[in-house]
Order: sequence, then structure tokens, then C-alpha cells
Amino acid sequence: MGRLYIFDIGDVVLIGSRYIRDIASEMGLDRDEFVADYHAWNSALMEGFVSTNDYYRHIGNKYGVTVEHELFLKGYNPVLNEELVGMVRKLRERGDRVVLGSNTFACYDAYIREHFGSLYGEFDVAYLSYEMGRSKPDACFFSYIMEREGFAAADTIFIDDRAENTESAAALGITAFLYDGDNDALRRFLL
Repeated sequence: MGRLYIFDIGDVVLIGSRYIRDIASEMGLDRDEFVADYHAWNSALMEGFVSTNDYYRHIGNKYGVTVEHELFLKGYNPVLNEELVGMVRKLRERGDRVVLGSNTFACYDAYIREHFGSLYGEFDVAYLSYEMGRSKPDACFFSYIMEREGFAAADTIFIDDRAENTESAAALGITAFLYDGDNDALRRFLL
């Protein structure tokens, strides 16, 4: 049996995530205040306990703005990291188990399925926070995936663009790689 590789989606597999500060600016709201308010909702959104529509109603009530579209998707236009997908194929060819493990909302999942229809097929399975009811950096996110996949932390590798996520994985004994967009460094690490 090979090893388990867990890849984040945003700014790893798909490059060009939207940032909350950009959304605040587009709506004409104080960026720092909006970001702080968003973070109070972030876990519940990521874990699927509240919908983006629930959050948009909150924004409307708190800030007096009307959200008439899927705010998180406005201007969201990521590109596929083709080099990384090539690495994923090589890992799978050599017998490793390669999965997605990402914090995401249902609207992003739907967008990915519509615009990158074959992406999920490049991986053995996709573990999405809003479906799992848990999110990174919580240890239970990683434990859930390893349990489902039947791998111990010592046989698991995690790739993510956020230090708090890689640090949390490493604390469990998972080999973690902090991805900064350098595909050559990632290739050397993986292959």
C-alpha cells in the first residue's frame, strides 16, 4: 500500500481565490470590520452549518446592503494548476492514494463541478468541509480523512497554502508541505 496525499483546492489545485477584503471593498464596507465579522461566521459556513444565503441575510441586516447574487462567486475565476495535476497523476500511477481535502462552501463546489468538471476525477475522492461538518485547521478534519482512508499520520502527506493548516497537520504527525506557488519545489518534495 502506498501513501495518502491530501491536497487543498484553493490556491493549490485552483489558483486565484477570492479574498474577503476584496469583497468588503467592492461593497464599500470597512475592510477590517467586515473581515472580523466574517471570521465569526467562517467555521459555520465552511462546515455547512449555515448557508451563504444565511450569511448574506446577516450582512444585509448588519450593514444595510442587499446581496442579490452569490457574492463569493462574483469575480471568482480561478485557473487550474496543470503542473500540479500532472504530479497528482504520477502519484496515483505509482499506487498512492490522492485525495482533495478542502475548506469550502457549497457554492464553490458547484462552481468547480460546472467549470472544472473533470477535476474531481483526477483525485480518488474529494473531502469537502461543508459536507464533512469539520474544517481545517481542526485536528478532527485530518483525523476524519485518515480514518476514512485507512491511513496513519506517519503515512499521510498534506499540501496546503496556509501555515495554520500545515502546522495543525504536522502536530498530528502528518508530513506537511506549505505550498507557495512554487511547483518546482513541490515536485521535488513529492516525486
